[in-house]
Parts: sequence; C-alpha cells; structure tokens
Amino acid sequence: AHNFPLDLAAGEVPFTNG
Repeated sequence: AHNFPLDLAAGEVPFTNG
C-alpha cells in the first residue's frame, strides 16, 4: 500500500500511500 501500481499486485489497498 505504499506503491499504488505494486500495491494491487501485493494485494494491498490501492491509493493508500502510507
């Protein structure tokens, strides 16, 4: 959830830069 593009791949919530 730190890198939007990678966040999806990481299975995290998008647009949560933190």
